[in-house]
Amino acid sequence: MRQVTRQEPQVTTAAVHESMAHSAPAEHPEASAAAGPKIERSRIVVGYAAVAATLPYLLLKVVWVYGGGLGIMDRELAEGSTLFVANLATMGMDGVAVLIALAFTHRWGQRLPAWLVLFPMWIATGYLAPIVTIAPSTGVSAQDAVDKDPEPFLASWVYVVVYGGFAIQGLLLATAFVLYARHRWAAAFRGRAGEMLPGATHPVQSFLASASAAVVAAVHFAWAAGATFGLPADLAAHRTVGHYVTNAAYGAFALAAAVGLPLLVHCIPRRAPVRLLVVLTWLGGGSMLAWGCWTLITMGHAHPEAALGHDGTTVYVLVTQMEIVAGALVGAIGAHLLAERFSGPRTQASPGVTGL
Repeated sequence: MRQVTRQEPQVTTAAVHESMAHSAPAEHPEASAAAGPKIERSRIVVGYAAVAATLPYLLLKVVWVYGGGLGIMDRELAEGSTLFVANLATMGMDGVAVLIALAFTHRWGQRLPAWLVLFPMWIATGYLAPIVTIAPSTGVSAQDAVDKDPEPFLASWVYVVVYGGFAIQGLLLATAFVLYARHRWAAAFRGRAGEMLPGATHPVQSFLASASAAVVAAVHFAWAAGATFGLPADLAAHRTVGHYVTNAAYGAFALAAAVGLPLLVHCIPRRAPVRLLVVLTWLGGGSMLAWGCWTLITMGHAHPEAALGHDGTTVYVLVTQMEIVAGALVGAIGAHLLAERFSGPRTQASPGVTGL
């Protein structure tokens, strides 16, 4: 009689792991997204490097606020109350940059409302992007400005330290923001332009914003090429290398908005990465709004009559105001487009993505 033996199934290590993988509860999306040690380490390193990049500027401002004269060549001008207030205000702006960098670095930043992160970062990148662009020429521009000014206010090395620090700060903040946004809004880094659904009024809005941006770009390019129409008399008479380079940068970013926004709205080219069109629109709109506001505010303090369009500066003031309006329109339309992208029926946010 043959003996029938019962063969027990063999349990291997691989089978156990597979069983555990199927039976284990799904990991929370945010914990899963934050689990990558590489991304977490890089965010910490880049974020704190951005904080460190603000220190030279902040230390210089602290010295000036407390009456120090480091790098100041015209001490009489430095004693005015206007400059004291301006130093406090710009210290506050850099303090906001520190807070933004920390939000990108730590987990509590993921829980902040989207607008509280995106709006200040949009303004910050808009302000810093032209500085990053012209950074290689800062040394030459600074020396040229000091040489052409009969009574220079600051030593040339101050411009190099300040704007060089801004350039490094801009690059690090942008990197930290990308690492942060890839975790929080992963869907924004995927997809093609053809997947977006433009609204019924978006083409009209886009035309108004991009047309304004195109006019602003044309005027800045003309000033960069040597034109003097609309410029305040003292600026036209004492232009430096920095004037030409800076206006070329302003024109380039305004042109980026004028081109990027219509492409984003009309979803062309259809296979273009959405992130590329968003970057063009983001930088162009932010640059126009940030620098338009900065120009109008500083002009109002230094030359109140000129800020009101007197003294032959009507064109200059109108262009600056158009720059502000165009930047705000580009930002508003871009924000609506992205919000609709996240909530639209043809796109689906990936797990772990927090909505806008």
